[in-house]
This record gives sequence, C-alpha cells and structure tokens, in this order.
Amino acid sequence: MPESRGYLGISAPISEAPPTAKDLSLNTELERTLAGLGVYEDDTRATLRKLVLEKLRSHVRDWAVGMAKDRGLANPGRAGADLMTFGSYALQVHTPEADIDVLCVAPRHVTRLDFFDASRATT
Repeated sequence: MPESRGYLGISAPISEAPPTAKDLSLNTELERTLAGLGVYEDDTRATLRKLVLEKLRSHVRDWAVGMAKDRGLANPGRAGADLMTFGSYALQVHTPEADIDVLCVAPRHVTRLDFFDASRATT
C-alpha cells in the first residue's frame, strides 16, 4: 500500500511554510504590475468566452445525439458528448488574446472520422 505523504507528486515541496508579509507584499505588487500590462482578461471578455464555450458544447451534444439517431441506437437522447477544457484556459492563466484548448469527448458510436466529416460539412 502506498504511503501517505501529505503532498502530491514524487518530489517534496521546497517549503511548507506559509507566506511571509514580504511574500504577500511582493505578490500584490506583481498582480498590480500584471494588471497594468493588460495581462488579465476583463469580465466582459470572460463572459463572452464562457458563452461561446457553452454554445459550442451545446452543438457538440446535439451532434452526438444526431449521430445516435442516424445509427438507430436506443435512447439517442442519452448519447452524451462533452467538451473538456485544458491548457491555460482550464488553469485560469490565459491572456485576453489566448485561444481555448478543448477536447471533444464523445461516446463510442462517434468516431474521429465522424467528427472530421461533420466539421468539414459545416464549414
């Protein structure tokens, strides 16, 4: 049975001490500098990203249900598909101009060829 270490990964943390007052001050200064450089996304753009992602997610789900209907599967409405975000967006460290890295996860009745044929047909 693996031993419990209190941390994730194979390497121990450099320090488990809480941040000092100087650490917190430097962190605040860094955040202020980054904000001044326009590194953070404003609320309007963040909301737009979420709306676009939800619309794309809805299209993917509808497409997977349509594929299930085309293949005559029982309960096609349960043929779920989803989009999983990863990369800088998922880590919430993206810049305002960054793309959104997404992975389409679909049921086994949907193949890679289906995905690329469908995307080619809609462009």
